[in-house]
Amino acid sequence: MKKIKTRLILIVVAGSLVCLNGCRSKEVPAEVAVESITSTENIAPVESITSTEGITPTGKTVEEEALTAPIPSEEAAGSGSSETESAAQEESKLPAAFPLDFRFSSGAGAWYTVITLNQDGSFSGEYCDSDMGDIGDGYPHGKEYICNFSGRFDTVVQIDSNTYSMTLFEITTEKESGEEWIEDGILHIASDPYGLEEGTEYRLYLPETEKEGLPEDLFSWYPGWNFADADGNLPDTLSCFGIYNVKMGYGFFAY
Repeated sequence: MKKIKTRLILIVVAGSLVCLNGCRSKEVPAEVAVESITSTENIAPVESITSTEGITPTGKTVEEEALTAPIPSEEAAGSGSSETESAAQEESKLPAAFPLDFRFSSGAGAWYTVITLNQDGSFSGEYCDSDMGDIGDGYPHGKEYICNFSGRFDTVVQIDSNTYSMTLFEITTEKESGEEWIEDGILHIASDPYGLEEGTEYRLYLPETEKEGLPEDLFSWYPGWNFADADGNLPDTLSCFGIYNVKMGYGFFAY
């Protein structure tokens, strides 16, 4: 008769001594070292043992695994942001060339609106329209419609290399529209800040912006006569900074 050699195979799992030959388990200290076993003749290899409840495949408890898990980096944490957030454009300052003076005028008549726009979006300005032929008692030198004002553009965002969007956040006038006073023989009448009295959405165009694709009504205010060559030809790009009131179709230019 062939003898079958057998040996007890002991495995320590979570502080318990497990006998694979069907013997009863016995609690033993966790520090007990178990000698590695090499299978002998007629002893089947021991299959991998699935960890018991509460023990992860790494040999740690669930609590230990959670405590030692790596913390995601900010970059990884932000990778799940929505497309809207990732595509959102950041607010920026106006170009370093500011402050600049911008003029809104038709080139005909005596009216104009001038604003001085600073790099931080704040501005001050004046609207004036004179009618020296309209005289009366106490104002022999005619009438002048005037508005001194200040304000601020907010949410300045660079759309591309030559275009910024701006929102008119606030505007304040020195006097209430309609107020009258006589000074130096002229009847002054307080008015609204023409060109800025309506509309909050604005565009700033930089010099060298391609004219093609820009709003057509912008060019009805463009001082092209200042930039024509000897033959009267104009370049295909803007020759100065321009501000466009989107709602009203008005254009202010720095020239």
